[in-house]
Amino acid sequence: MSLDTHAIDYLRARLQAGDAGKTLLVGLQANRPCLAIAAGLGGEEDHPHFITLASYLLQREQADAYWLAVPAVTATGEILALEIRSAGVSRVAHCPAQFAAAAADCVLEAAELSPAAPLLGELLSAPGNLPGRMRRDLDQLALALAIPLPAGVGG
Repeated sequence: MSLDTHAIDYLRARLQAGDAGKTLLVGLQANRPCLAIAAGLGGEEDHPHFITLASYLLQREQADAYWLAVPAVTATGEILALEIRSAGVSRVAHCPAQFAAAAADCVLEAAELSPAAPLLGELLSAPGNLPGRMRRDLDQLALALAIPLPAGVGG
């Protein structure tokens, strides 16, 4: 199974497990998962805070790639945006909000991922100098948001 296919299957499984409506992030180091979190965001106004958390965690874990699922609203309705970032390239797909239901019209193949700008900016860049108290708070938040790591990846 390709890494892209594994990413799609994992993100769908996590949404089916009850993480629906949440932003999912998996960090990878040398194609091995090193972190996985599900964070409920109230809307785009929460993106800057999530970006700080994600950048900090990806840097802390020395991640060089990530998988991201972000719910969004467009002129045509609710969607789920998926991003797979590796080797300095982001590939993105926009899926119907029912992606997690695995309905026939919601099937996403790895080939449907297209090169694009990162969904939430460059998450792999360092978030800057964060005060010690903030780092501790982000570490505690990461524990609370943790979800199971993908199995069978990068073995």
